Amino acid sequence: MYSQHPLNSPQNFFHPCIIDLPGGYRVHGHSKAHLQDALMALKDSGIHFPQSPIHAYASSEPPPIPSSPLVPAGEIEPLSTILDKPLHYHVELYLNKSRRSNVIDSTHSDNCFTLNLLANILNDKPLKQLEPDDIDTFLDALAHLPPRAPSKLGPGMSYRALIEKSKREGMPTIARTTQGKHIKNLRSFVHWAMDSRFITEDPTCMVNIADYTPKRKTKVSLTDEDLTKIFDPKFETKMDTPAKHWIPIIDLYSGMRLNEGAQLYVDDIVQVQGIWCFNISGDRLGQNVKTPSSARYIPIHSKLIELGFLDYVKEVRSQGFDHLFPGQTWGPNGPAGNLSIALNKTHLRDRCGITDKQKSIGCLRHTFSTLASKSGVLTRVITRMMGHSDEKTVLNKHYVDPADVPECKEWIETIVFPALPIRPHVPGRFDKHYLTTHSKAKRGERTKVTDGKRQRMVTKAKADIEAVRASSNSG
Repeated sequence: MYSQHPLNSPQNFFHPCIIDLPGGYRVHGHSKAHLQDALMALKDSGIHFPQSPIHAYASSEPPPIPSSPLVPAGEIEPLSTILDKPLHYHVELYLNKSRRSNVIDSTHSDNCFTLNLLANILNDKPLKQLEPDDIDTFLDALAHLPPRAPSKLGPGMSYRALIEKSKREGMPTIARTTQGKHIKNLRSFVHWAMDSRFITEDPTCMVNIADYTPKRKTKVSLTDEDLTKIFDPKFETKMDTPAKHWIPIIDLYSGMRLNEGAQLYVDDIVQVQGIWCFNISGDRLGQNVKTPSSARYIPIHSKLIELGFLDYVKEVRSQGFDHLFPGQTWGPNGPAGNLSIALNKTHLRDRCGITDKQKSIGCLRHTFSTLASKSGVLTRVITRMMGHSDEKTVLNKHYVDPADVPECKEWIETIVFPALPIRPHVPGRFDKHYLTTHSKAKRGERTKVTDGKRQRMVTKAKADIEAVRASSNSG
């Protein structure tokens, strides 16, 4: 009934998978990788196993409990004790796992806050005792949680006390959508706990996340008149950095997301089967992609080449920059934050007079999709080029893989774009920006050197003082 083989066997495991470990541990998982992840989580918590046989079972039912432990009982904490541990213990296991999954810093920080708040509100009760009533208590706490709550905690004050104060004084509270984000974080934790067999039922099953989710804004395309305003040559001097100038143009002719373009490196402009492409991968330092299907190759439209984009790439490379659009301010999630303000508020609203709140620079991506559809491009091709998911997502590292590039190139060239007054790239246009960026980088390096020298001087001075004191005491 059970197939048994060593953990390092090349065979795949099937759901549900169980590993029986020394001391009464039983680790569950959906795959070999999931099982190994569970073992790493236990090691992260300070639990180490002696060298001994470990076996995995693939079955439709839990395997029988071993007749005797593989090592003397008491040397390792039994599974039953782990299940009795308080919430914060399992929260740490979950956060360690998510950190190993390379989640972005802001997501990890959000998870930390949500789950530590949960443990605080529920008095750190054991995870296995979590019930729907506890979730209601947590939802009530979220409904009365003030914005920037950590800054409002007084000396020795708990979040429970802060919530009670908020109820008494009628303090402003976080938005409904923010509450929804915390609930999603909680659900992810609960589902992980169920997958790990720490709990068997979902205490959040009665929570309707739709109650906390705002209605999606209807995506709109920009009109030809809007596009003419955005790319009006009279604003050319105002678009004084490579990012401000090139990224809106690239988004229109590729369907790329704002952050995908802003975080490109020079080496992300590649040739695939002789076709110039953008390589959206999220593999380089500071890069990230929205979903796995976002990793893709996008053929570079001939209009971009006509406008001198490849000449610009050579220019940036010759200047010694790694980033395709140097000089941007990078935040935890990439460089798009400040760029979005510059393009949407300053350019779109103030300069171009496009005040419709449904319209933004991000609509260039939707405009690409609309124009492609009107031009007869197949839906599956549009889906691939824009990085939306379909059944092939799990099969390819890149959603538009090398074999698809020639087909996508043929289709992208059939898209009919409006005639726009975009001027070709002029060599030397951004020389002042390059010089400023290099100067800032050098100042940063000098600051590091100066700070290091200053610290060494302080350390030496302290050592000299201590030596004098020691000499005086000995005298």
